[in-house]
Amino acid sequence: LEIEAGKSELEEKPIGILELSTLFLQSRDFGNSVSLMRKNYNKLKTKLTSPYVDYFYYLAFPYGYKEIISRYSNQNNLDPLFVLAVIREESSFKADAVSFAGATGLMQIIPSTANSIARQLGITNFSESMLLEPETNIKMGTFYLRQMLNNFENNKYLALGAYNGGPGAMKKWVSSWGNMDIDEFIETIPYDETRNYIKKVMGSYYLYQFLYH
Repeated sequence: LEIEAGKSELEEKPIGILELSTLFLQSRDFGNSVSLMRKNYNKLKTKLTSPYVDYFYYLAFPYGYKEIISRYSNQNNLDPLFVLAVIREESSFKADAVSFAGATGLMQIIPSTANSIARQLGITNFSESMLLEPETNIKMGTFYLRQMLNNFENNKYLALGAYNGGPGAMKKWVSSWGNMDIDEFIETIPYDETRNYIKKVMGSYYLYQFLYH
């Protein structure tokens, strides 16, 4: 109610947008906090001065769901900042996100993939609606991300491509162009979405490392 009451007034000025995003952040509504930063990204970058521009980056790249991400990142031997980057680019931290292809939740898991993961994890009562629960989604998403890393010798670029475009497609591309430098390899990937996905997630990952290491 507080956010809704002050929204129109706060959004009129750049610092007000930061204040509004902070209210969302404090209420653990990471999705709306990040969406507000994405919507006003160029405006804020050009109009804010220090120290506000520094704070802007922390709002644009929040450490959401920290406890859950830390727990399952540790279980699956993942850098939690890498998981954060995947979540930011997959769903913008919206736990109820559903893509046109049916990918669901924070880490945008396809239901058929989720059913396979559930069997491997021994989740006997699994239903697709459980993907909307942050803990279940992150538990399954980090498990699958670790599988992709294992399949491609811990190469984050290749694992991300497999996470987005499918492990079968990535194996085919590696077989054809695996001897290229990674930058050249990424540009050769025929799927526009997968090519751009790798760049976006790795870009976010570098920023997360800069902000939180």
